[in-house]
Amino acid sequence: MLKKDISITPAFDYILNDKKKAEYGRGCAKITFAIIGEKGAVTITGFTNWFLPETLKVIPEITKIENNLYSEIAQIHSNIPLKNTDANLSFINCYDNCFYVKSEKCYCYNFLSCHKEEELIKLVVKEGSEALFKKLEYYYKMYLNN
Repeated sequence: MLKKDISITPAFDYILNDKKKAEYGRGCAKITFAIIGEKGAVTITGFTNWFLPETLKVIPEITKIENNLYSEIAQIHSNIPLKNTDANLSFINCYDNCFYVKSEKCYCYNFLSCHKEEELIKLVVKEGSEALFKKLEYYYKMYLNN
């Protein structure tokens, strides 16, 4: 049985090399949608651009602010290395999302560069979370059930 999860958390600011400026949550908030099963999870994270006033004062020095909800992260978290990898997957190190996997080792993959990751966020806006969860379940079955 697959479980659905939605979490909203502060977004770490990984874009800065200056550790004094890279404050927890300073970037914005992130919303993560996940389909979780025995073999791992498929997630998509959207960054909200919900900035605090103090962030809005310094962010122009760092990066351009876009006035939209956007996503840069779609990931697969697996208990074991995936056997059915394709050109759409790239292995990465997991740094803050490995809690979806309950085994000793976690294997993380970025994916969706060819699956139109941005379209998944638009799906939430147009059709709601249930439509997104159906699509994430499709990817779970595609990559984790083989």
